[in-house]
Amino acid sequence: MPRYGAFPADHAVKHEDTKVDEVNVGGLSGLLADDQHVVDAEVLAVAAALVHAGRHENTGADEINVGGLSGVLTDPQPPAEHAHTTHTNRARTLPLIPFGAGTGTESWEGLFRVWMLNNATETAFATFQIPVGWLNFGTAIIGILVNTTGTFDWTVDAEQLDAGEATGTDTDQGTANGQAATDVTLLELDVSAALDGLTLAVGDWVGIRFTLDVLTTTIAIRLVGLSIAYESDQ
Repeated sequence: MPRYGAFPADHAVKHEDTKVDEVNVGGLSGLLADDQHVVDAEVLAVAAALVHAGRHENTGADEINVGGLSGVLTDPQPPAEHAHTTHTNRARTLPLIPFGAGTGTESWEGLFRVWMLNNATETAFATFQIPVGWLNFGTAIIGILVNTTGTFDWTVDAEQLDAGEATGTDTDQGTANGQAATDVTLLELDVSAALDGLTLAVGDWVGIRFTLDVLTTTIAIRLVGLSIAYESDQ
């Protein structure tokens, strides 16, 4: 027999399943020419893997909370909706608002710059703007020092304006007679009634006019400033 020659006709058959020289394609590289059907074991393995992953998903039997994991998630995370209810509203006070203009005169008392009114019908004005974070009006307090213990009558007019609005659209007033005050002792006069009826929102301008209606047993009053308290969400 020659050393090199044709393979016997049954050579290929020997490499088939269960034959004497069976070849297992699992040990070969490359792609088989014929499409391969998936065997049951592989289908079951994939299904088991999917079931396993599902157990770790939201509401799964073995749910994983990523909040307890370290590292950085592969996918970018959108910010959670910021609930307004997480804020605790806070009481705020505007910086002290000085009075001026009108028919009184600028003066001082102790170390305080004041606006002095010493005749009936004299007036003083103040202006402020509603700040960012404003939710609700709280109180309006005017600090007053008087010369000579006694009483006086007063009226406060208030007006709100927003951009493009004409004056005289939104106004309110507060007034009282016989207000008692003690010589050179700070009086915190609550004039909140003059602003309660205004519709106030962030960015609005508010004008205040204080009128000394009548001086009874006191000689003069000195307006130290206007304090506005409000509720804020910041």
